[in-house]
Amino acid sequence: MKNLKFNKKLIATLLLTAELSTIPNISSSDILLNNNLNIGNNVSYYSAEMFSEPQEEWHIEYLSNRSQELIIVAKITGNNVNVRSGPSKRHDVIGFCDITDRFEIIERENNEWYKIKYLNTIGYVSARYVREEEVPNYQFTRHVYLTRESNFYSDTNGSVYTSLPQYQDALVISETRGMYQVMIDGVVGYIEKNNTAMLSNTCAVIDLSRQMLRVYRNNNEIARFHIISGRRSMQSDMGCFRIGHRLREYQLTPDNFVHYWIQYTGNEGIHDASW
Repeated sequence: MKNLKFNKKLIATLLLTAELSTIPNISSSDILLNNNLNIGNNVSYYSAEMFSEPQEEWHIEYLSNRSQELIIVAKITGNNVNVRSGPSKRHDVIGFCDITDRFEIIERENNEWYKIKYLNTIGYVSARYVREEEVPNYQFTRHVYLTRESNFYSDTNGSVYTSLPQYQDALVISETRGMYQVMIDGVVGYIEKNNTAMLSNTCAVIDLSRQMLRVYRNNNEIARFHIISGRRSMQSDMGCFRIGHRLREYQLTPDNFVHYWIQYTGNEGIHDASW
């Protein structure tokens, strides 16, 4: 049995957010499993246990929309940085953020904390893990993934940033000359339309290399969770799948009872676990 496992409280949130999509020809929400190259920071992730040495940092240029409204964002400078409900360590941890993340700043408090727009709520992050940046206020029009390995271009003239793996997801900013202008890990560039397929309005993207699940609705990330994928001998398959069914209080195997089970293909799915 190849499954992704995480805390039952978090999977309950996924069950609430992963409602059936109303997009034509898509009967249910999508789950996209990928193994992405991390291009938005200095580290390329190869597995959950082993990381590469820092690579040369990408020079991030905002290639168009230069006349758009600019906003001040908090660029996160560390991994697994806590997001709290208030501006002190006494407040509860409500989430986490990583080095590829940028969140709009609402205000800075006490020179030690930033109040930010965090997913679909408000949160606070320590100023020691933040660098302020001024960036265009991009609005995403759709969420796509790559159907084959493809180039990531810095412009529409064919200048290549890097190669992206199959199933890499991207948020679309605009369209031009057979290409999408997209944002991937905070980096803005271009991919060819012919190499993409659209994700449904509500979807979960599971990055096996980073062991992370993100839930999107209306092209915006609304929730994220750490996960633990299948054992090395039973690795989870990559691909884009429709959610088959969602069950509560389920006997997954003769020895393992789970509170939540979301099946997406064959015997693969997502569930809570304590073993």
